[in-house]
Amino acid sequence: ANRDQVDVTVGVQGPSIAGVKTSVDLLYEHVVTDDGDDEEGRRLAQANPPGLGTVNLLTSRLTLEASRTKGGRRPYSGTEAILQLDYTHDLDADQLRYGRYAVELRQYIPFGIFPNSRRLVLRGHLEQVEPLFEGTAVPFFQQPQLGGQNILRGFTSGRFQAGGALAGSAEYRYPIWSNLDA
Repeated sequence: ANRDQVDVTVGVQGPSIAGVKTSVDLLYEHVVTDDGDDEEGRRLAQANPPGLGTVNLLTSRLTLEASRTKGGRRPYSGTEAILQLDYTHDLDADQLRYGRYAVELRQYIPFGIFPNSRRLVLRGHLEQVEPLFEGTAVPFFQQPQLGGQNILRGFTSGRFQAGGALAGSAEYRYPIWSNLDA
């Protein structure tokens, strides 16, 4: 499958009040997806998933981030919570109207005998997307995914994809360089 995409985002970030940051974004996506000329493309064309072809999506997004951590750029103790709520609709048709919510929690735990730069991070991620307001579908490329560099790192990006995603992880982090952790 081939996909060409152009994104334009405009956002406003509110002041941080008691450790809670708020942002509101408006995202326009012009996506052209075709089935390609390979075997995978032929299977995609036969399945004819929502979003195949050209779509123009407009998304309004509210993000709330709460942080009670110690350590600045490299937190070593405390909790972070991120809540993201989206509403998206296709500007050209009524079929693609859907909502997305995502919640991520991170708990930073220092190792008592090591310096604070070495810590354990427990992460939980929940994401769900579903049609809203008489919409009937969600584009196949907008389904929640597991895999890649952020969630479920041991698999390629988009390895697992469905209407919802739930992931948990425990990470031992330590500094390699001033701006790089492992």
